[in-house]
Amino acid sequence: MIVFTKLMEVWIDATYLEKNVSGMSRVNYEILKQFNNDKSLDIKLISFKGKLLDKYSEFKGIEIVKLRISKSHFIWLNCFFPRITSRVFKRLFSIPDYILWMTFDHNLIQLSGTKQISYVHDLAALKVPHVYPKRRNYQMSKSLKLLAKSNSQVVAISDHTKSDLVNLFQISKNRVSVAYNGVSASFFDTNYDKTRVQNLLRHNNLKKEQYFIFAGIVGPRKNIEVIIKAVNNYNESRENKVPLVIVGSSKQRVLNNIVDKENLSNLVFPGWVQDDELKILLGNARAFLFPSLYEGFGLPILEAMACMTAVIVSNNSCLPEIAGGRAILCDPNIPEDWTNAMYQLDNLTNDEIQVIKEKGKLWAEKFQWKNSYSVIRQIIKN
Repeated sequence: MIVFTKLMEVWIDATYLEKNVSGMSRVNYEILKQFNNDKSLDIKLISFKGKLLDKYSEFKGIEIVKLRISKSHFIWLNCFFPRITSRVFKRLFSIPDYILWMTFDHNLIQLSGTKQISYVHDLAALKVPHVYPKRRNYQMSKSLKLLAKSNSQVVAISDHTKSDLVNLFQISKNRVSVAYNGVSASFFDTNYDKTRVQNLLRHNNLKKEQYFIFAGIVGPRKNIEVIIKAVNNYNESRENKVPLVIVGSSKQRVLNNIVDKENLSNLVFPGWVQDDELKILLGNARAFLFPSLYEGFGLPILEAMACMTAVIVSNNSCLPEIAGGRAILCDPNIPEDWTNAMYQLDNLTNDEIQVIKEKGKLWAEKFQWKNSYSVIRQIIKN
């Protein structure tokens, strides 16, 4: 007699694949890709809109569970009426064995018969509250308190984030697993098409290794004003000015505020770019600058290292942990620190800079998405 074994059913939160959200979308995509390669599980996707962006067409064959509610309403109901949300959820859907939520905001409802895993990417709204609306600070605090009271397993993306959860919310260490983010394999391929490199640099009026670069969402927490001031200071004594390239999405209001406060004569802003262009811009820069006030992980610094670029980064939160001694650390509140770091690179020989780049790339190679997935898979297995 043939016996059919039912595969374990796992629902995966895919809400960050409904739009471009920079780092969060990348984590969501890479983890889902690992799940999609694991044929020992029966996976479905959870979505608010019921549809992913077209660029994620590789997941088209996976069934999508549409939540039939806006994301903001879902989070609000979770925070203030978790029991009602739980009853409605169970009435609408057949409950799977496991649900993986890609952010703790979504995982506050208690569902009997299923086990839940929640990603915590950072505690930014609590650690740097002055750059967030008060409602976001309150919502994060309430959400994490509810998560602490639940029986959900938690995935933190750095030891620093785990420490914050344990110390601030008394979540048991045994409930929190650390799954470092990975670096996508494409960033390690530095065999660029020379014509494409020349065209991209020429289009942005740049020269190889004659510009500094930042990549990420441009917002108050990223603190780019400090590196604008630092580059301006650096250029004061230079005849050939070195531009600062800001890669990433931004609200126009944020840019206008920066324009009003700073001298932007040497700023290049190409906006959001695809990965193939991003790695060219990273790989040909003099150094990557990351002056964030707080991070839960700081994936861009590893992507820069993978592209063989020297890194200057803030000395706070998880960033020293993720940089692993392969970057120059600076105080995010002191522009002169950053200017001095730029001079420090100027004083190195080409051979010394090459050693820094090679050490950075070797360090970045340790961060692989398959390792992130193995942590999650072990939670499910146990």
